[in-house]
Amino acid sequence: MNKVLSLVGCLPVLLLFPVNASAAPSTPVEIVGTDAATATKKDKAVESALTDSVEAAPLAEKNKKHAKAPALQPVADKVAAPSEPKEVAVVTPKEVAAVEPLVPASDSDYTVRAGDVLQITVWREENLDREVIVLPDGTIDFPLIGSFNAQGLTPAQLQSTIKAKLHSLIPGASVAVLVKATLGHTVSVIGQVQKPGEIIMGHKLTVMQALSQAGGLTPYASEGRIIVLRTVDGKQTSIEFPYDDIVSGDNLEKNFVLNPGDVIVVPTASLF
Repeated sequence: MNKVLSLVGCLPVLLLFPVNASAAPSTPVEIVGTDAATATKKDKAVESALTDSVEAAPLAEKNKKHAKAPALQPVADKVAAPSEPKEVAVVTPKEVAAVEPLVPASDSDYTVRAGDVLQITVWREENLDREVIVLPDGTIDFPLIGSFNAQGLTPAQLQSTIKAKLHSLIPGASVAVLVKATLGHTVSVIGQVQKPGEIIMGHKLTVMQALSQAGGLTPYASEGRIIVLRTVDGKQTSIEFPYDDIVSGDNLEKNFVLNPGDVIVVPTASLF
């Protein structure tokens, strides 16, 4: 009787045991484990992608900069390429200054004038080497010769004159004359110019060149009434200068060469 009661008492326990045993290896436990692993893999994948993106950004920027640099070179070369020369139709005072070639002061057509500075040298006679100034009356003083006229002579003619005067004292003397400063060759510009005054002629000088050296005309200048005063055989004459025509490229032959002592007059324009 007691055995029967013991078996009856254990029966509920035996009935419950399979239920608990079957619940132990339940699927939810396995599912939770699977989700965690998947989430971990996904996190690692996202982290790896972000890392690659951050590391690739500077490299992409660097490549972008390097890709730009070569593209600029052809453009710079294209801009720097020389273009075909173009002819200038209108001649301005500054441009015409380069038309007349420079002529050395010792050229064959140069004549000595009062105020010029000369260097006179006699070969093997160092004590006769002199730097002299042509006096206002056109004369110079030289050792063993004294005073004599030099104005109007070319440097070559002056050399021959000095050699002839020294012949009795120094036979066969070799003489050289060099014009050191052409202070006697000047022209004047007065009136409506930026820098009126005297201009030293170191070379052949045209009217337009002289006006350019004087700074050009002022806004108040009368361009159609410019004249050049010149003394010929002791008599003063007036020469009209067609400034407007020359600036526009016409009558260029009237842009004549000035003589020492010429005066360019630029009048003031009339208000009415």
